[in-house]
Amino acid sequence: MSWLAGHGIQGFDRLNPALGPLLNGRGDGQGLVIVGSTIFGGSFPGCVWPSGQGNALFCLPGGAGFRMKHLFRGRIWENRVPVQARLQKREEKGNWDENPSSRGHGWVLKMLIGLVREAIKRHEMVRPGDKVLVGVSGGPDSVALLHALYVLRGELEIALHVAHLNHMFRGREAEEDVRYVKNLAGRLGLPVTVREVDVPRLLKEKGGSPQEVAREVRYQFYREVASQVGANRVAVGQNMNDQAETLLMRLIRGTGLDGLAGIPVFRDGFVIRPLLGATREVIEEYCRAQGLEPREDTSNLKPVYTRNKIRHELLPLLEKEYNPCVVETLAKTADLLAHDREYLESQAEKAYRKLKFSLPQGYTALKIRDLLDLPLGLRRRVVRLAVAAVAGGAGEPGYGHVEEILSLTGRGKTGKKTRCPGNIWVVREAEHLVFGSQEPEGHGPGLVETRLVIPGETRVEGLGLVFRTRVIDADAAREKLDEVVDNEAYLDYNKLELPLLVRSRRPGDVFWPLGARGRKKLKDFFIDCKIPRREKEKVVILASARDIIWVVGYRIDERFKVSEDTKKVLAIYAKPYNEGANDQ
Repeated sequence: MSWLAGHGIQGFDRLNPALGPLLNGRGDGQGLVIVGSTIFGGSFPGCVWPSGQGNALFCLPGGAGFRMKHLFRGRIWENRVPVQARLQKREEKGNWDENPSSRGHGWVLKMLIGLVREAIKRHEMVRPGDKVLVGVSGGPDSVALLHALYVLRGELEIALHVAHLNHMFRGREAEEDVRYVKNLAGRLGLPVTVREVDVPRLLKEKGGSPQEVAREVRYQFYREVASQVGANRVAVGQNMNDQAETLLMRLIRGTGLDGLAGIPVFRDGFVIRPLLGATREVIEEYCRAQGLEPREDTSNLKPVYTRNKIRHELLPLLEKEYNPCVVETLAKTADLLAHDREYLESQAEKAYRKLKFSLPQGYTALKIRDLLDLPLGLRRRVVRLAVAAVAGGAGEPGYGHVEEILSLTGRGKTGKKTRCPGNIWVVREAEHLVFGSQEPEGHGPGLVETRLVIPGETRVEGLGLVFRTRVIDADAAREKLDEVVDNEAYLDYNKLELPLLVRSRRPGDVFWPLGARGRKKLKDFFIDCKIPRREKEKVVILASARDIIWVVGYRIDERFKVSEDTKKVLAIYAKPYNEGANDQ
């Protein structure tokens, strides 16, 4: 760091040529020098000091952008000339020039525009021809985002549409926000959609956290408006401070790597956040320099919410006592963890695709032995993916739910089950975990399907059964029909829809019991036969893709019995492993 001393902004040009122009609008470094080598969490840390002055203007952690620590607090010198009066004079003009370098605080304007441009290009947030819906609350973040995108719209070849939702929390203050956003959109010549939703009423009817309910309503509003106006992106204004606050809040409440990865810059291929690389100070100064005069949400000042307490109490304390650049440090940490999370998620996806197999009626199964071969971190992620596969976005399991599911992998747990958010059930079935959106009705082992070999032998893993099949002449079969026992079945081969599958019973199973007048729910069949519950758990089904063929050990289906017209017969024998099968 010592080689930078005395080189001014030009010293940083050698690290990043873009920094010079961003800092003072010229890039010549006159009147500014770099001193010190205190590490504030960056690869190339340091401070930029106005020449001859004693107040640090910038803190520069490498790789995380830079944060203005004492911006415009006191006198600022550029080329040894006080500029406060000149900046104030420019601001009084109040013109809406699209060229940020032509206005006061030019380097601040260039910096924010540059950050937005870099974020969009780095993460490929938009493509030429896109229409971007910009969510504008009226606060500094969303207003600065809208204006920056307005400045860049020609370069990016995008169209903009403004959206504002009145949550009806703040009465007249919220109504003034609506007027401000409409006026702002009008000044920029942009179309605007405004809607109001009575969130306080929703809270009374459904309960929940005000912040969470408001967020759900807001994003639903964005999706609806985007669909109506043909927008394929929604831009929202979270900034670097929001990222730091989110990481701290989740850390305090307890979270894993996914939570610590913070706010994503690009979510669901739809929501983009181009301001995550900009601090709140930079954004507010941009608004002042452009004369935007954004609204202030007074609820953000009340220390009643956890985020507000972190913003107004905890972060200032950390900045003052521990790390002047704590916001950048936390944001950089979230960025690093986000990339680690992406890698682990990709590995979990590969493992999940290899382990899982889909079952009828929306069930998903994982083989326990293969699951336990994975490292614990991947094991947890694979379980989450399995839940998501059957949940359809209905809920996400927390740490406790995942651990409860993994506890089912222990020995001697067959038939044990647990429930996750969204009414997702997980049951241990022999050597598998089975995930479904319905509560299992006494599923026995073997919900995992096994194709029956015809002719030949089929060992069904986890059931302890072996099925032997052969196709015989109908006349020979008729001679033995009176001798058939419970573990044997003779079926009209030509009426069967192959392949046949061995599985356990499922909710809603229906068949036509031999000798009955018509179809009956399997559940009612068990009741009629007075089969004990403990025996129901062990029932095994032989079925085709559409029909139950045989409730093994109890009854075949009437439609597949051997009749006078039968030409060929499928003879099936089911025996436990240790008894062997009879080859009659």
